[in-house]
Amino acid sequence: MVDIRQLHYFEKVARNMKMTKAAEELHISQPSLTNVIKAMEREFGFTLFDRSTRSMALTESGQILYNHAQKILHHFDIFLKDMEEIKQVGKGEITINIIESSRNWIPLVILAFQKKYPEIKFNLKNVVRAKDVEEALINYDIHFALVTHHIENNGLACFPIFSEDIVLLTSKVHPFSHLQSIDLTELRNQNFINYESGFQIQKDFIDACKSANFEPKGTYEVGDLETACSLVKRGLGVTIIPESYVKYSMQNEANLSTVKLKNPSPKRTVYIGLNA
Repeated sequence: MVDIRQLHYFEKVARNMKMTKAAEELHISQPSLTNVIKAMEREFGFTLFDRSTRSMALTESGQILYNHAQKILHHFDIFLKDMEEIKQVGKGEITINIIESSRNWIPLVILAFQKKYPEIKFNLKNVVRAKDVEEALINYDIHFALVTHHIENNGLACFPIFSEDIVLLTSKVHPFSHLQSIDLTELRNQNFINYESGFQIQKDFIDACKSANFEPKGTYEVGDLETACSLVKRGLGVTIIPESYVKYSMQNEANLSTVKLKNPSPKRTVYIGLNA
């Protein structure tokens, strides 16, 4: 999972084109910086720098990432400045649009923030549809939004926070429950508990299935992750779920199992959107 710190390190290397100089500016050792770049390459699955010559150069993929990294870091700086202004004022309200899978970790972020700035009030909303989220941002009904789609609006900024796997969820008695991983094509005849069309995770999963030459079948359609889990638990089918939801919301679910998906491995990205 690539984070802001790694993007910052990569941007320094790409801008200097010298690992030693970038390491000096970042106040870390060169081996540590090299390891960060290698970890990013493993995560993305492509090479960022051409190391075939004595001088460093960005690969084509590395150049694309560099262009995005500059924008992401710029908007992240704006976000930090906004938070600093709130700190200076000392009081105020922040309205955040959250996603269902963030309900168990976003309070930890808020708690850490409020320990330093106890006068700040937080309002949490749960607007699901992409169009409604964008309208709320444009109208300043929310200050920023956690979303699972990239916002394509010139008046808004959007940058990724993290990417994660989409995993298969089964009951403990399901034949697949003991597996660590399974090819996506093996799910061709499974009865899926699907999500409403407004859910990005459903779109991402259908796209992955189409690349494996099938479309998921389903008897049920639900509007939230919790209901999907409840139906799976009672043996009514299988579903797909973001890995972060498993980590934070299903730690004590003894009647459910998760299985990694491969060939292909569907993923989703969580973004933060705000006014540009």
